[in-house]
Amino acid sequence: MLALAGIARWLGLGGAPTLADEGEARDALRHIVPSFVPRETWLDTRGCSALLLDDAGRVALLRAHGARWAARVLPLPLDARVEDGRLLVPSGERMFGRLELEHECAAELAARLRSDG
Repeated sequence: MLALAGIARWLGLGGAPTLADEGEARDALRHIVPSFVPRETWLDTRGCSALLLDDAGRVALLRAHGARWAARVLPLPLDARVEDGRLLVPSGERMFGRLELEHECAAELAARLRSDG
């Protein structure tokens, strides 16, 4: 069993991906939603998720889903709120769940998302 775990780790399987910077978030999103061109990007302090805004007033929610990235594109306004310093944005989809973004500007982002961006 330990050998299988070692092989899986060596192959890069199993662990949740992380984002090192905003460029990585944009690249990950480009692979999932090529038509989305982000104007602004906010990265979770832990690299677990990102929120991206385009010129059309849409928001892309990017988060780890297992060992890969998943994204949802939603129109503004959104039902965003802050809890324990984290921005919480529901996707409206049970399987995707909500985006949690730990960011120093969580309250300001929530207010922007509740309006039109």
